[in-house]
Amino acid sequence: MPNTNLIVCLQQLTVNAVKEVRSSMHPQTLIRFKALLNLS
Repeated sequence: MPNTNLIVCLQQLTVNAVKEVRSSMHPQTLIRFKALLNLS
C-alpha cells in the first residue's frame, strides 16, 4: 500500500514548483524545478 502522505507531499511540491516557474522564469527556479522532476 503506497504512502499517501508522501504522494500528497510530492504533488504539492510539484504544484509549488510549477507556480514558481510560471511566476518567475529565473534560472535558479528552473534548476530547482528540473531537480524536482529528476527526483520523481
